[in-house]
Amino acid sequence: MKTRIIFHNGLKLSVRETIGEIINQSLYGDEIVVTRFNLGHLERLRVKYDDMAKLVAIDE
Repeated sequence: MKTRIIFHNGLKLSVRETIGEIINQSLYGDEIVVTRFNLGHLERLRVKYDDMAKLVAIDE
């Protein structure tokens, strides 16, 4: 299962972490670290929790 993060500006990002993992990270700070595959390698991204409009769990 992947999780889709939707930002306030409309950007959508599909990441490997579950919604539970993202929420647990947000309990300890105001930003989270998520990973996604990009051109065959794993990419880590830092995302401010307040920038997200919502989280949606999807199967891909």
